[in-house]
Amino acid sequence: MNTSKLNAAALIALAAAYAVAYSQNPDVTNGYTMLFAILAAALVLYFLPVLMGRQRDVSTIQGLALVNLLLGWTVVGWLACLIWAAVGATRAQDAFYRKQVG
Repeated sequence: MNTSKLNAAALIALAAAYAVAYSQNPDVTNGYTMLFAILAAALVLYFLPVLMGRQRDVSTIQGLALVNLLLGWTVVGWLACLIWAAVGATRAQDAFYRKQVG
């Protein structure tokens, strides 16, 4: 499984938030930039299960995205989505099982 794009997106968002938060420029727009960077990093982390599921090509990605959107704000809902994305059946597995059954 190649998760380099997913890891790169998460690392870029977190690095941007860190760099902006600890920059030495006291410009007024720096506050807005920091807020944007933190919100971008939070958005990437919030939808991390959907990104993982899309990377793995989970067959029930629409359900995963809906549950993550509606229940991801709870810790239990987000963890359930993360587990679903990590171990859910992929489209390739579904095709293999359909071929085996007949």
